[in-house]
Amino acid sequence: MKVKLIHDRFRSKPKFKNMFHGIYTITQEHGFKGITSGGGITMIKEGSNHAIRFPLFMGLQTLFKPHFNNNVVRDLFTGSMTGIL
Repeated sequence: MKVKLIHDRFRSKPKFKNMFHGIYTITQEHGFKGITSGGGITMIKEGSNHAIRFPLFMGLQTLFKPHFNNNVVRDLFTGSMTGIL
């Protein structure tokens, strides 16, 4: 859904007036499947992303625990490092 709306925006003559018109038009043309197509791929992508980041975050927390007295600062630091890595 999101990709269809984004790509439509860059056409020389957009098909959809706004998000709600886009949802309505896609539903009329393709049915409910038109809205949900691509959801499985997105879930796989996000699932694998979180499967990697969460253990990395926990490992960095353990690694930096002796270096930080404040848990909030440690969590902010390790969260930032996880996002960068």
